[in-house]
Amino acid sequence: FTALGVFWAMKAMLEEVFGTDSFKGRIVAIQGIAGGVGYHLAKLLAEADAILIGTGGRDKEAALRVGKELGAKILDSGVKPDGTYDQNLDPIYDIECDVFSPNAMGGIINDDTLPRLRCKIINGGGNNQLWKPSHGKILHQKGILYAPDYLINAGGLINVSHEIRKFYPNGYNKEEATAHVKQIYNRMKLVIEISKREGIPTYLAADRLAEERIKAAKEAKTQ
Repeated sequence: FTALGVFWAMKAMLEEVFGTDSFKGRIVAIQGIAGGVGYHLAKLLAEADAILIGTGGRDKEAALRVGKELGAKILDSGVKPDGTYDQNLDPIYDIECDVFSPNAMGGIINDDTLPRLRCKIINGGGNNQLWKPSHGKILHQKGILYAPDYLINAGGLINVSHEIRKFYPNGYNKEEATAHVKQIYNRMKLVIEISKREGIPTYLAADRLAEERIKAAKEAKTQ
């Protein structure tokens, strides 16, 4: 469900940048393609006719298996000769693509990697992708549309909420949970709208949206 939310947010971003939410022929570079979220996202993207390029971090063999299954091109991924891994050495940052999708470690958008990015969209399920908030501002200035991670990777949490009878007393319904996760598309659209209207980076727009919803919920409780 996390991958599903990331996928639908990506569709919203494609529509904003390219005027269509179709993945056909779009190049998506996936960091962490063999991971839990990265793999399921890659499957969704392959089914949608995207062109996939991936890296697998420390486990290149797993990434190669995914590449063979889904038709993705797999690159070497930052493993040094001594066997240690340095995410800043990952060649995925240098790939010219439509979407860069980080689904592995945090802090991957930093002083070393940001100048190398050759994408129009950043959208992935990894947590804490920005090393510092200032990197989100630089992305905004460079015209790279960034999806705030906590906004788009909430699909798993949304699904869990549907399993809690306190919130859904009639029991779990997979179709309802799926429909709820797909609403991340609309939330991403709203964040983009706030960002454009107020001239602020998307990560600040997402913070503002969250703060407004929390405030509204508190006010509703006091009434």
